[in-house]
Amino acid sequence: NITNTTCSNAGGASAGLFFITTASGMVYVLATTVVMSYPAHLVSKGRAPFSKTFETGMLVAHGTLMLCVQGLFMLASIYGPLSIVLPVYNASIMLWNLPIMYLLGMETFDKATRTATWIVMCAACVLLEVGPQVPEEADTFPDFANPVVIAWLIFLGALWVFTTTVMVLDLRKPDLINNQYVLTALYSVVQGLGTPGLATVGKVSPRRAER
Repeated sequence: NITNTTCSNAGGASAGLFFITTASGMVYVLATTVVMSYPAHLVSKGRAPFSKTFETGMLVAHGTLMLCVQGLFMLASIYGPLSIVLPVYNASIMLWNLPIMYLLGMETFDKATRTATWIVMCAACVLLEVGPQVPEEADTFPDFANPVVIAWLIFLGALWVFTTTVMVLDLRKPDLINNQYVLTALYSVVQGLGTPGLATVGKVSPRRAER
């Protein structure tokens, strides 16, 4: 069993990365599948629409769970490089979707789908052993004292806030942006800046604490 062999041979850092990242994948599935998709699935099957109060509660629950996901992702980045965290995270989302969607009656999966998902998950776990490692002497924190770096980070942060705000406004007013390419670009910027941003915080925090 590749998964068991990999996890049993992994050191503390690899084990921490594995369990925290898979936990974040599980919380992500709970936030998206259980909280957001399942009520919509029930309505599509003939259930009466939920009240506005219920929908607001689900939206709050979704936001809270997604904050937990981001926190776990940032914590996982402490234990290894982003090139390992992301594959394990994405594979765990695929794996958690199988039992949760099946138990909720939302989807059934054939043998080929289940087998392919397990193969992807096992391949991601193998990265914990054979993937890139963070050099012990790596220390990038002093670079953040550079004014140019600080200005660049402020610009990226402002860009992330702007694009996220526009996406939220578009969600509230669907006719705000009618161009699908613009929406795709906004989503790409939010994802592209948010993921490495959280990983950067995760990498820098323990180094700063050591100082």
